[in-house]
Amino acid sequence: MSFKYSKEKSVLKVFLSHSSADKPLVEKLALQLRKEGFDPWLDKWDLIPGEKWQEGLEQALKTSDVCLIFIGNHGEGPWHQAEMRVALDRSITQQGLRVIPVLLPDAPEDAIAKLPPFLQAYNGVRFHGSVEETNTYSRLVAGIRNEKPGSGDNTDNLENPYRGLQYFDIEHAPFFFGRGEVTQLLLRHIQPVDKLISPCEEFEPRFLAIIGASGSGKSSLARAGLLAALQNSALPDSNDWPQLVFKPGEKPLQSLAVAINAHLSLKSRWDTRELIEKFHKEPLQLHDLGLEWLHGDDSRYLVILADQFEEVFTLCHDEKERQSLLNNLLSAAAESTGRIIVVLTLRADFYANCSAYPQLSRCLESQQYLLNTMNEDELREAIVLPTRRMGCELEAGLIQVILQDVKQQPSSLPLLQYALMQLWEQRKSRTLRLEDYQQFGGLVGALEQRANQIYEGFSPEFQKQCRLIFRRLVQPGAGTEDTRRRSKLEEFEGQDDSQWVIQTLTDARLLTTQRKDGLAFVEVSHEALIRGWSQLREWIDEDREQLRLQHQVSSATQDWVKHGEKNSWLFTGSRLAVAEEWLSSGICAANDLEQRFIAASLDLRDTEKREELRKQKQLKWLAVTMAVFAVVMFAATFFAVQSERKAQQAKAEVEKSIKIANFNLSKALEEKALSALANSKNMSDTDSLRSAILYTLGAENLEIPKNKVAIRPSVFSELSLMSSDSLEPQRFTTDSANLGEAVDALAYSPDGKTLASPGEDDSINLWDAQNGEHIKVLKGHSSIVTALIYSPNGKTLASGSWDETVRLWDAKTGEVIKVLKGHSDWVMTLAYSPDGKVLASAGKDKTVRLWEVASGKEIKIIKGHTERIKTLEYHPNGEMLASAGEDKAVHLWDASSGESLKILTNHGSEIHVLKYSPNGKVLASGSQDGAVRLWDATSGKEMKTLIGHVSNVYALTYSPNGKVLLSAGEDKTMRFWDVTNGELLKTLQVNGASLATLVYSPNGKVFASGSWDNKLRLWDATSREELKTIQGHQASVFAMAYNPNGKVLASGGEDKTVRLWSTTTGEELNVFKGHSKEVLGLSYSPSGKTLASASKDKTIRLWDVATGEVLKTLIGHKSGVHAVAYNPDGSMLASAGDSLVRL
Repeated sequence: MSFKYSKEKSVLKVFLSHSSADKPLVEKLALQLRKEGFDPWLDKWDLIPGEKWQEGLEQALKTSDVCLIFIGNHGEGPWHQAEMRVALDRSITQQGLRVIPVLLPDAPEDAIAKLPPFLQAYNGVRFHGSVEETNTYSRLVAGIRNEKPGSGDNTDNLENPYRGLQYFDIEHAPFFFGRGEVTQLLLRHIQPVDKLISPCEEFEPRFLAIIGASGSGKSSLARAGLLAALQNSALPDSNDWPQLVFKPGEKPLQSLAVAINAHLSLKSRWDTRELIEKFHKEPLQLHDLGLEWLHGDDSRYLVILADQFEEVFTLCHDEKERQSLLNNLLSAAAESTGRIIVVLTLRADFYANCSAYPQLSRCLESQQYLLNTMNEDELREAIVLPTRRMGCELEAGLIQVILQDVKQQPSSLPLLQYALMQLWEQRKSRTLRLEDYQQFGGLVGALEQRANQIYEGFSPEFQKQCRLIFRRLVQPGAGTEDTRRRSKLEEFEGQDDSQWVIQTLTDARLLTTQRKDGLAFVEVSHEALIRGWSQLREWIDEDREQLRLQHQVSSATQDWVKHGEKNSWLFTGSRLAVAEEWLSSGICAANDLEQRFIAASLDLRDTEKREELRKQKQLKWLAVTMAVFAVVMFAATFFAVQSERKAQQAKAEVEKSIKIANFNLSKALEEKALSALANSKNMSDTDSLRSAILYTLGAENLEIPKNKVAIRPSVFSELSLMSSDSLEPQRFTTDSANLGEAVDALAYSPDGKTLASPGEDDSINLWDAQNGEHIKVLKGHSSIVTALIYSPNGKTLASGSWDETVRLWDAKTGEVIKVLKGHSDWVMTLAYSPDGKVLASAGKDKTVRLWEVASGKEIKIIKGHTERIKTLEYHPNGEMLASAGEDKAVHLWDASSGESLKILTNHGSEIHVLKYSPNGKVLASGSQDGAVRLWDATSGKEMKTLIGHVSNVYALTYSPNGKVLLSAGEDKTMRFWDVTNGELLKTLQVNGASLATLVYSPNGKVFASGSWDNKLRLWDATSREELKTIQGHQASVFAMAYNPNGKVLASGGEDKTVRLWSTTTGEELNVFKGHSKEVLGLSYSPSGKTLASASKDKTIRLWDVATGEVLKTLIGHKSGVHAVAYNPDGSMLASAGDSLVRL
């Protein structure tokens, strides 16, 4: 690379032509010239071993600004004369090279007369006693600068050689000092095998990650160090290698595509969007582009620098885009035929984020350079040499003071550069003074003082604008330091005078603006400002939660605009509720575009509400019309035949007949629903599915006899299964466990000897769990039994039913102890208090009732819910009870008095699940709209809203220490949350399909997930890393079970097979075939030697795990078997499916 002379920079490349006999003196002068800020070319330093040195000399002369021809006692050598001829030719023909004869101390007196004639025409300098003569040396320096001797005191127009908070780029390389040795080491890291200039077997070529703390100088080293060295032929022919630099930003593939189109001339040129699609589809796309750009030239490489690579974690929230970028970069660097060298810079505190990507982790293991802080010699170079290069000096004592300040301030390079920049701007001569340095506060105070000076100079209105601007330019950290965020200038439209404030901050070098792909961007110049300006830190700490929300809204708005402002990209549910609250708070100002985005989201919500009300009215009219028709028909018949009956009897009979007619109508609607479902398999006909839902809801709204079921559970189950793959954003789901036809209320007694289950005729069956004999039938309920639970001491069995009662049974005799009446509709759930003294029940009548177990007395009726209750959760200490359901509210009750403690109403949709933390301090709730909320269990105050899931959250569980909450949802993700601060620690994505099942290994170290895309995944429960992806099933996985030692995982599913997998290697160990329909349940015997499988083919098969042979096929169920479970000692197996439990 050649640094051409310019009046602005005064940076000169100086060729030193000399006889080899004079080299020691010339090298001594070369060192002095380098300290002056010149770029001396000396053959000993700059000729590359192995190159043709004559060509190297001539090339250096052609690119130099000044040629010094040294004459000593030994005269001129042959190459010395050749150099002079080249210098003469360039001086005459191009008039761009100035030639200065330099007579060394031992040159003869008549040396000038003996010079070639052309040299005699130039005014030269002569050293008499030594090359350290001050006056002579000053004349030489003035000659190189093309200045009159003694006229160089005016420094007003000299460029500032320090960068402040901005990095050194390639064009600033002449002022980049202190990293020379490190740059040489980086060159050894990346040199391709065919370009080796020194042995480097310990390094892998074509990939390098420069890792260091914020403020360690990574970007400057990569740009002004490594890339500049390559442009200056530090490796053979590297001056001819194209270079591509980009920062990932929020859309890393877009950033890469824009950089490619801006800097590379490709025959097959695509627009940015097309290029992004190609990157998504083909991991080798970047590799292919590199080959195309280089035109098959095997002597050249394309160098790609991904600077500030941590942005793929801090700014990019699209996992697919992040993965596609990694695939292309890493494949391009790894392909054996490739010609791309990939370099990235990464903040050290984001190193752990890379572990989630195995290919990247492998590259980092051996192909990284950890950038340490500068030692004292390197710092001295970085401080002194830029000043000397501009012909200035630092005052005696100043250097030592600065070095001492740097030692006391970690990661201080940006602060150092900013202080030196300020010091340069305040100089009054060629000497930078200690007094000026101390006056503006030194290393620590320079940035703080300057930022405060700018801020305090604003009017109150402009100060408000300043705060709003910085809010958009800071990305709050998630377990890491806060980082800067690059924003488009158009984001500040609608904020009065924001452009003027931005320009003022940019002039002060606190902000940086740039244009890319026709757009203007602005960002904080360096994270050092975020750390070092106390006023900014105070703003961030005060507004941290609001900042996250603002950036979510901003990112979503950009996506909405990018996709043509389609409704599918608008906010809904809890996201919209949070955004609406953020907008109304006024803490962070929304720009015009963001306000329009939220307004459009609100309009869509209102439109959908009106449409939903219209549909509900249609359903009600359908039910009313059919009911009226039935009344009229029956009344006509009744009055014709039974006119003599009394009016009261007539009314009773009419009501009964209406219910019977309604029941018949419900059966007709059920048939229509089933028919519609048959037409909507695989979602090929979404209208049919919608019709099935409407028919089902219509039947459910009809009043029928209490001992009848309007819609069989199989219809609801089918609807739930079909809607789980629906393309509609709102999905129809139902809880088949509360419908009473299938066996879904099983209870073992605490001692494991007795099993209770619902019977076909509204009864309860007690079974001997040891031998499978039927012990008793408990009769008393007049409708389906929906809930069973044993008391903690095992003496009492409680049952809940559609007949609106709760019954307490003597577990030993089977006699009814108490009938608890009070509910006016179905009892759906039961929960014992931890001490077993109180039983809580809840159901469709929207009440929670507390019963004293000993007396059967109804202690409290707890009212407050406006819709059916779906979940109850006792606090671990038993003093509080939480309930939630379809009315979108969480109620906290005093478990003793039944008093309402709090009503938590922030959910925007029905709530599926509640879970207390192990210590009872935090209550988590998950809902239909994807929101997970953390509540203070005592005060009821909402601590955090965990936004991540985009649809139903069905499961919540805490880590044993209660610090981490795991949520799983319909959106195909499992998310790990830090309970303390609400930060999202990890998202485990199941690509392509919703989660179907989760199970922990017995030791809790591994958990497995099964999904609708037929894959099993094993995860490390500690690191939450994916250990293995196992593909074997040909259809969806419905059941999983670990063997007792956790080393084998069994899976069964829609492909009718049972498969065994090694949890260590992920290897498929065996495939058990025999079932003729889907496998729905699995259970290992306690010994681990036998595996039981339940299937929709109405059979249970017992498999020898070691051989894979079928030991027995158990036949007896009249329909599909959904679940199997061994008792604790493995002597009995329970199965459930066709309204029966079999042992």
